[in-house]
Amino acid sequence: MLTLKQLAAIASIIFLGNFYPAAGFAKPPQEQLLVGKWMHSHQIQTDDGRVIPQKKTSIEDTGIKATGEFFTDNTWVLNGRKVRSSGTYRWVDSEHIEQKVLESNVAIQVGMLSIKRIRVSENRLEFIVTHDRAEMERYLGPVKPGQKRPNETIITSVFTRVGTGNP
Repeated sequence: MLTLKQLAAIASIIFLGNFYPAAGFAKPPQEQLLVGKWMHSHQIQTDDGRVIPQKKTSIEDTGIKATGEFFTDNTWVLNGRKVRSSGTYRWVDSEHIEQKVLESNVAIQVGMLSIKRIRVSENRLEFIVTHDRAEMERYLGPVKPGQKRPNETIITSVFTRVGTGNP
């Protein structure tokens, strides 16, 4: 049986959790901001510190146009003309999330686990992925004679919030 002191402590915890989320019971702001629907707007590629100009084709022409959505239960979905995938995510720290692909129309992606640096604000979301030379060679194979490959490639995928305000 609980003592009066124990009941008071439990009531205080419940009260603080419901009425004072800033007291440490709410998710950090970036976690709250991530939840919602996002439209892919563009991508920036940097090779060895140099921004690589992207082709002047529209997002619709490339098939990259996609809508992603993040949910409070730590799941996500991505849908576009040429891409469909979904999975789970978790925050590694205040600047990184780990994503696991559970379903995808690209079979090789199923089961993939990746850690992405993330910047999120009210209306802008950026996923930043850094690939070093060894990783690129694992996925792309060795450099062919006469070709060059950077030592580091950074891909920043930029999304804008669909609708207005935080969901």
